[in-house]
Amino acid sequence: MKHTRSFNPLRAWRWIATWFVIIVACFSVMVASARYKAPHSTVKRVTVTGGAANTFFSSNYLNTEGRENVFSVDEGYNDQSMIDVKICNTDILKPVEYYARTIRYDLVAELVKDDGTAYTDEELGTILGSTTIDLYRMVGGTQETSPIGQFGVSQISQTFLSESLTPPSGSLSAVKQYRIVFPQAAIGKGVRLKLTASPTPRSIYPDLPVSISGSFYVKKKTFNLNTTWTGAFNDNTSVNPAGYDGFNYCISGGGSATRTLSWNKDLFEPDWNQIHELFDYDINSIPAPSGSIQSISINLDSSSGGRYDLQFYVVSPSARSTIDTYDWTTMATLITLSGQ
Repeated sequence: MKHTRSFNPLRAWRWIATWFVIIVACFSVMVASARYKAPHSTVKRVTVTGGAANTFFSSNYLNTEGRENVFSVDEGYNDQSMIDVKICNTDILKPVEYYARTIRYDLVAELVKDDGTAYTDEELGTILGSTTIDLYRMVGGTQETSPIGQFGVSQISQTFLSESLTPPSGSLSAVKQYRIVFPQAAIGKGVRLKLTASPTPRSIYPDLPVSISGSFYVKKKTFNLNTTWTGAFNDNTSVNPAGYDGFNYCISGGGSATRTLSWNKDLFEPDWNQIHELFDYDINSIPAPSGSIQSISINLDSSSGGRYDLQFYVVSPSARSTIDTYDWTTMATLITLSGQ
């Protein structure tokens, strides 16, 4: 006898329900796995870039330690002195990565004594009279017509809220530039203008420094240094060179002169834009190096303040390893200023 298997709707629905449960369970495992792994991938990305983000708010004259910037002019100098301050969304010593979004910050400008304490109106009246030290914004390298702050007896300090670093369209780099103008009557009086920039609100920028600051002072030389120019590292030498990603080099002196700036090109590279801006140097006509030593001839003039601040970068991981073994005495032989 031939047996036939009858169709049982209830049994069929049980099989369908069973397979549906299995499929949903597998899909749930995949989703759960994906959700579990995604945050870890995100954390890893943040950690990798976040360690360096502390340097993504920097300046040519401000730092987290409160840098003191002293400029000097010849005794017979009878004009105002101007200092251009830049704040940017990258490590100014290593501008290869940039902060990914707009940085808003408050900028405080205040007149202080050499010990950092504030003046009273009476003290400033005796020292400056009606003279003011002025702060301007720069737009496209040009000073705006009116100052944003004039500091003297009637205005010892001022806070500028919600300054911002926003990259222009098609660029990652954002730079805000200010100009401090010391009138001739304020030079050599001992009064300093201090700038402090603080990303705000802090809750939005936990990966940036709490603040960067620096004070500015212009003094007069008491004797003539017609052709005396020196170059030296301007970093904190209590920290070994291994502790720095890049290096600040200061050239200072008086009068007008031509000098030779040399460095070991296998270890260092200067900020060529700085070289061009500070010395009007044609960076398309750099002479050939002599072995590992690159040298350029630069024109120096103390009429602009008698001080030039340069940044040098480390060129490669192998150079980094070599520099990490050096002390500051050795470093002084690797970047030099020479000539009579």
